[in-house]
Amino acid sequence: MKGWEKIACGIGGVTFLAALVWGALTFTHTPEIPLAESAGEFDHELPPSGELSETAEWGKPSPQGGPDWIFDIFTPPVIYFNETTGTFAVTPPFQEETGMADDFELRLLGIRREPYRFQLVAYAGNPGQYVLTLENLETGKDVFCAPGEILAEHQIRVDGFMEARKVPSTLREGRTEVFDLVGQATVTDLRNDRTYVLRHSKIAYQDQPSGVFSDPEGTQIVLRKGQSWRSSLASYTLLGIHARDRQVTVEKSSLVGGDNFQKILQSPNDDNPSDLTIRHTTGSDSLPEVF
Repeated sequence: MKGWEKIACGIGGVTFLAALVWGALTFTHTPEIPLAESAGEFDHELPPSGELSETAEWGKPSPQGGPDWIFDIFTPPVIYFNETTGTFAVTPPFQEETGMADDFELRLLGIRREPYRFQLVAYAGNPGQYVLTLENLETGKDVFCAPGEILAEHQIRVDGFMEARKVPSTLREGRTEVFDLVGQATVTDLRNDRTYVLRHSKIAYQDQPSGVFSDPEGTQIVLRKGQSWRSSLASYTLLGIHARDRQVTVEKSSLVGGDNFQKILQSPNDDNPSDLTIRHTTGSDSLPEVF
């Protein structure tokens, strides 16, 4: 080994020994690092699993609304497709909750009383010489007649006419000298031999109310007790009307299997007024209960 190589090895050895001595001295004088406190000395302890509460108490929700409420909800309409007719509608073709369940094709819309086909709209003259003006709701034209006259064209007979005193409801008690004269005509319908009273201040209704229905295509159907409506699958007959409960009883007769069954339909809303135009008349009678 050459001389310079021996010198280099000596220097390396001395350096290695110096490093060992320095490391030993440093490890001996290193400050102690504090250890973490044991888990048993925590300020907050978790309760055992068996002591956890099974119910949670929630605070009352804040009101949603008012002048500072800036959010709103928009629900887009749902459009249904009727495969039978190939048309779209906002109501499903069959609705169980409103009376159209399974293959029952009629849905009850409401119960209403139909006005009689003639209404007393005006009169003039004196006792024994009265001239009455009746409105024909079927044609929209006025008919002029006198008490005792038979209108063969319209199948109606005017049996009599009288003026009745009507005291205003706003009149104070003890004062009866103020009253109104209200005309009242009694007629007989020659179609059904029924008698009707036509008053100038009230709408005259037919004896029986009607049930207003809707078929799967949305067409409105008006039936009275005993009347029927027929589809390509079955015939539906209105058996009875329970006006107070807003219910009707309908019998379905299948045209294919011949099966018959009855179903009670509930009206989803209040009684609908008639869509016929009545002029010069006000007020209405109360709705009878069962028909």
